[in-house]
Amino acid sequence: MSKFLKKTFCFLLFSLLVILIISIPNYILLKSFFNPQNIVIDNANSIILGDSHAATGVNPNILYKAKNVALHSEHLFYTYTKLAWLLSTNSNVDTVYLTIGHHTIMSENENNIANKMFLGSYMPIVDIDQYIQSLPININMVKYYLIFKLGLLHSASLNYSLKALKNRNEYYNYLFLGNYLAKQGNNLTEETINSTIERHYKDRTPDINNIATVSLDKIIALCKESEKELIILITPINKKYSKQIPKEVKQTFRKLLTDLQQNNTEVYDFSSLQMPDENFGDGDHLNEVGATRFTQKIIRMNNRKQKKPSLDG
Repeated sequence: MSKFLKKTFCFLLFSLLVILIISIPNYILLKSFFNPQNIVIDNANSIILGDSHAATGVNPNILYKAKNVALHSEHLFYTYTKLAWLLSTNSNVDTVYLTIGHHTIMSENENNIANKMFLGSYMPIVDIDQYIQSLPININMVKYYLIFKLGLLHSASLNYSLKALKNRNEYYNYLFLGNYLAKQGNNLTEETINSTIERHYKDRTPDINNIATVSLDKIIALCKESEKELIILITPINKKYSKQIPKEVKQTFRKLLTDLQQNNTEVYDFSSLQMPDENFGDGDHLNEVGATRFTQKIIRMNNRKQKKPSLDG
């Protein structure tokens, strides 16, 4: 039995050493790949952030020197993380457009924010101290911390390490960086509206002190500290969808916007902007035609502020 235990111990020790030997270069390659200096947003003075409402609603192709980095379902906690990462090297950026919506203020399931889909994309750039202060420590968090922060061997980390070896640090290889999505057609049906309303508001209550709004405060503070102009936008929503948003949610959201404006934050609420049904991809997202019209509205707004030249023909 003694020999067996000794052999088992030696085997485990040898295996651990092998893992450590391989993990060290993996860790170095990951650090190299996720260095923010790898992503330079050329020819862009403005960046557009947020979730799918930003990704489908603001067309950077007609907005002066803009880059849309918004990503579907992105929580503001991760938006803050991404913005801090981008601003650390892209000093040419002087304006940040950020979209929020009524769903921003809803009570949250913290474990949903900390699921493996988000952690697998964002953990490489997450400040772990801020994460621990904001979100629960669960098995997914520990797993992806070991993979991306300590270089533990895993298919996800090895995939990035191979890209680092090949100098494949193109924009599209970073899963947390999104793009403008030109939504085609119109799916403005009762079924899609009801489904979205249920997902955003069923069994949830408005809360202006949730993780999202705390993250919003951090975004505001970061932009002030970095001397960037922050413009918060609420994108248009269809009137059929708007009618189904609970009254309490609308009142609480209005209070949030009022508080932001009283603190000298630029906020423009276009949620009630009248646009034809043909401009919507569904109840709360614009399609390509709607996004172009809405972005032209932003351009005219900027022109009135005399801050940006116009590409609006």
